[in-house]
Amino acid sequence: MRIDEELCERWHHDIREVGKWLGRVCEGWIKSFAVPGSSRFIRGFARRLQRLWMRALRRRSQRARFGWKRLERMTELLWPRSSIRHPWPDQRFAVRHPR
Repeated sequence: MRIDEELCERWHHDIREVGKWLGRVCEGWIKSFAVPGSSRFIRGFARRLQRLWMRALRRRSQRARFGWKRLERMTELLWPRSSIRHPWPDQRFAVRHPR
């Protein structure tokens, strides 16, 4: 909901600027929640951001000239790749002490 409100505030900003901002939002979310087994949710979050952005772009004018192919290209260029960033817990917490 906050992202949607922020998109409304950035209504007249440059498209690339808003795309870079959404890329930083996506990057922060991925850094926090990209644990093994959550790739479906990561893709879902990125897709939800795309839908919100598309809706905001299409509402900017009376003619919806912005297509999905163009949006896909822009997100590939401006957004990070969605991938798992954290290791499995057994690897992350496997600490060996010299005893």
